[in-house]
Amino acid sequence: GMNQHQEKPKEIPVEVTVGKIMETLKPELKLDALQEIAVANILTESLKSQGAILKQSISQDDKVKEIQTLSELTDSKIKQLLSTSQKEKYKTMQEDAKNPKKTKKKKRTETDTN
Repeated sequence: GMNQHQEKPKEIPVEVTVGKIMETLKPELKLDALQEIAVANILTESLKSQGAILKQSISQDDKVKEIQTLSELTDSKIKQLLSTSQKEKYKTMQEDAKNPKKTKKKKRTETDTN
């Protein structure tokens, strides 16, 4: 009935989200089976924590800060599992996610400021 609607706006299960992320990460980073499990576990935990932060009755600013801290922690945990070349790739993927306008091919013509 209608009641189900009000409880939660179509909340996607954490596992589904993690599955989607892994679909991208696994081939891009060429994760082996152990890495895949470990990374998926980290992401699952991270998303659950994020959900908990969003449910807290704290200011939007505090939520943003906490999620920022959480994602940095998650990142460092994931990076510990990766080889040097995988870390590079991971960093690139994240930069691409932040600046989707930049295409990979254009990167070389732009002045490198890293």
